Amino acid sequence: MTLEEALAASYRITMRRDELGEDEPCWVAEIPDIPGCYGWGLTQEEAREHLEVTKRICLETRAEKGLPLPQPVMVKVSTQNLRFEEAQLLQLLKQLLGNPEPQPIRVGFPQQPAIAPSVFVT
Repeated sequence: MTLEEALAASYRITMRRDELGEDEPCWVAEIPDIPGCYGWGLTQEEAREHLEVTKRICLETRAEKGLPLPQPVMVKVSTQNLRFEEAQLLQLLKQLLGNPEPQPIRVGFPQQPAIAPSVFVT
């Protein structure tokens, strides 16, 4: 992957609320696929703007040092006819994120054993 491709790629972004201090809320945005790539702001929009700057710096630095540029990992889940309990969803995501090759994963539920969605990691 070239630097230009990495800069144009759509990486997964996580966003969480945090606090700067007592009664000072802020937002922290992260691109988990790029080590050390964080941005923060008083609003979600500001955190995303800072994250874009950090993304460019992280990728340019990796390219300058000859380090590999991370490929974006996208998770696609088909939720048709599904009802997940929180623990089941967490277990499924752990399986997906630890599985680099796109493969279908069959999920069954005791209450509804006929449900077996296909989930792919690309």
